[in-house]
Amino acid sequence: MYGLPETYDPSFLKGKDIERVCFATHQVNLYLEGNVWIQIEGKFRVYSGVELLEVATAFPLLQSSLLRLVGKKVADVLFLPKSGDIEIRLEDGMKLLIEGDSGPYESYRLFDGRNETIV
Repeated sequence: MYGLPETYDPSFLKGKDIERVCFATHQVNLYLEGNVWIQIEGKFRVYSGVELLEVATAFPLLQSSLLRLVGKKVADVLFLPKSGDIEIRLEDGMKLLIEGDSGPYESYRLFDGRNETIV
């Protein structure tokens, strides 16, 4: 919805282990080490290499492959500032792509331990 500034730096996610995934009615939260978290309220995709494991377009989720991310380390993060799409690449080749434009509502939130960014 809001996109990301061209100067946004998501590097605080790199090297962090995903410690837990929590599901709620209209969101899912990924908690990483060091008081870092991602709250997803919109569309996302999960890949294992090039294989698409999941496309989530609406909540509530009745099942999810997001649990496969627990215990994995973030290797890299890419984003498109205008749309706000963000791709989180894990060391084992899995990827989480969160879409930034989910219509009139927020798509996701990033918390780096001190600051929250809403997309």
